[in-house]
Amino acid sequence: MSNQRKVRSAAIGSADNKYELKKDSYKTSQPWILSYQMMCTVICGYLDASMLDYLENQDPGTESDRLLNICQLDHVTLECDIGHVIVLKSALYGRMEANHCIGSSHLGCFSDVLGWVDRWCSGRWKCFIDEGFQVHLENTNYDCPQYRDKYLQLSYQCIDVVEPMSPTCSDLELPAAILSATCGYISSHVTRETSCFRSPWVVVAPPDSSIVIDILDFSWTLNGQSCDRNYAHIFDIADETTTTLCRRNQRQHGPYIFDTTQIQIRIIPTPQGMEFLIRYAGDICCSSGYLTSSEELR
Repeated sequence: MSNQRKVRSAAIGSADNKYELKKDSYKTSQPWILSYQMMCTVICGYLDASMLDYLENQDPGTESDRLLNICQLDHVTLECDIGHVIVLKSALYGRMEANHCIGSSHLGCFSDVLGWVDRWCSGRWKCFIDEGFQVHLENTNYDCPQYRDKYLQLSYQCIDVVEPMSPTCSDLELPAAILSATCGYISSHVTRETSCFRSPWVVVAPPDSSIVIDILDFSWTLNGQSCDRNYAHIFDIADETTTTLCRRNQRQHGPYIFDTTQIQIRIIPTPQGMEFLIRYAGDICCSSGYLTSSEELR
């Protein structure tokens, strides 16, 4: 993890909450939950179809859209603040409209290159784009004249993600963080940087509620039809069952509803360039017809 990044945890049991999580308390009767007055938000409309598409809605902790035009010879760094990662909303390459990058002829031609730029930038806190990267995009553009200059237009957000309670997960008997299930994002990139693959992210919901999981996959164009790779193992603390979420050739999929109030999420190690986010939320208004932890997710 870079020295420039400082841990800023949104976890229950973090230093900001002035409650120290110890091994003994975690292993026994969960006093770390009872000692914390949880402020949980019930998201009763979460399962509406429009709410499931995060591209159409702002979540708490996300910034407004940023629009960026990158000329062919530009060197540009996309960077989010500490505790945030880049999530692209759109990526177009071509001659969309006249601007400082191109002239006024042959306008309106472009290619959708979201899959390419997703793998390069989304899910990370920082990425670098130069003319070398845009050479790869040239092969995706069939509508614009090859001899004409083109530019890359990006629309993206910086989304707030949780970080572990300590800079590295050196103690494997403790969770990476304990999170109240209001709404938040767990990042594969942060998990890798902090070596927290073997430490669980614990999500706690209010009594008599459920926990809803969605996946935002930024390497979705590399995934096949079958589940040849996995995102995470989710352990239901109450009934001691484990569910594996596998990769699919979709950018966003879910919801997966766990009819329990406590789960452990263990992120499976992934190489750079295959980043994803796990979105968690608490919901006591879950309707029938959606996958639950006891159903087949593959």
